[in-house]
Amino acid sequence: MSFDEAAYVQDFIKKQRRASVLPDDLLARYAVTLPATDSEIAAQLKAVRAYWNKTYLGKSTAAQVASMCRAEDERLRAEHGPAMERHAWWEKQQAARQSAAEASIARLAEELRQGYAQLGVVTSGIVEKFAARLGLSGPQAAQGVERAGLKLVTGLALPESEPIAGFASLLKSMSECGVTSVPELVHPGSGPFKLVERYVCLADPAKRLDAVAVEAQSAEAEKRGINATENARRNALKILRRAVKDGVDLRDLALHHLVATAREAAQLSPGLAVDELHKTGLDRTDAAIIAVVLREQNSPAGPAGLGQVQNLLKTGRLREASQATQGLPEGSSQRTEALALVTEAKTRLEALLAQADAAARMPDEVQAAKLLKDAAQISLEDADEALAAIPLPPPAGLRAICDGAAVKLFWRPAAGHGDTE
Repeated sequence: MSFDEAAYVQDFIKKQRRASVLPDDLLARYAVTLPATDSEIAAQLKAVRAYWNKTYLGKSTAAQVASMCRAEDERLRAEHGPAMERHAWWEKQQAARQSAAEASIARLAEELRQGYAQLGVVTSGIVEKFAARLGLSGPQAAQGVERAGLKLVTGLALPESEPIAGFASLLKSMSECGVTSVPELVHPGSGPFKLVERYVCLADPAKRLDAVAVEAQSAEAEKRGINATENARRNALKILRRAVKDGVDLRDLALHHLVATAREAAQLSPGLAVDELHKTGLDRTDAAIIAVVLREQNSPAGPAGLGQVQNLLKTGRLREASQATQGLPEGSSQRTEALALVTEAKTRLEALLAQADAAARMPDEVQAAKLLKDAAQISLEDADEALAAIPLPPPAGLRAICDGAAVKLFWRPAAGHGDTE
């Protein structure tokens, strides 16, 4: 075991940049891995403490984390002393951590059962939020999902923008001919189907949602009589034929129709959304997946949609907000608004960083630090990188007093210094 500073910053320090208290996992905090000898542990503690001592001065988030670590370390050393450098002490910490993790896994499983048992599924985004609150790793959270008996949904992005210009006309025609889904329009009477991963007719897996199927059904529709129902059916199929010619994937169109059907119900209750989707012929498991993803998207801090972008911007995570924006559907109103917000934030950040750089060159470290503090409200990462290159302003009113054989120094902290600097 040897101290790898870059790995420690990545694996521990950066993960605590928004924490007001440190996690209880002492092995992660001190980067201790077992088994290890007493001498290896002593060397590791010395290296970690040296990193904290050289980092805690300053205004960066890494400095703030290191400062908290130093303070906690003082309390631990006062309580446990030299025992911290012994293998037996760390074995006890590991055992305690494993016991606490087991309790948290059980708590996660119970929370998931209470909230999602009726659906049978839960999204990875929801599980990650629980895991963060309970201090669980990814594998430990996966155990909680398994114990809850739920299926974990990952990587599913529901369409938000209308895939065709005539979507409203399609809805109107389908309503007039009494058809509840695109699969039912293309394959009347074919029964239940799945759609989340791909279209599957459960009674006849050979059926497809494609141009051939639409043309075949259009030909059958032309043979029927002239009345309001059949006229609406022919009009709906005509819209589908045009969509296929334009290169639209009918599975995407069918999925967007179901999302539009269930979105309002999902805001009230995922269970209601499942029932409405199941009435269209959609398999109940697929219905539950759509309902739970919609529930997450409707959350102000959900992992998809404009709400996520706004939340990331509010917490100084411009880079993550930019990435989240790129994941929004092309042409959607949410993407357009999110792009505008991200662009505005980038413009303000660039201006602040340029002003801070100019102040640092004067040099005016106080003004530079102030500007970077404002920049951190937009992007912690960018501000931290710039702040690390700016030295702290010198202390004010430095004076020396002889006290016998010793010389004592006194000064006032200059603007920009913290209480511990």
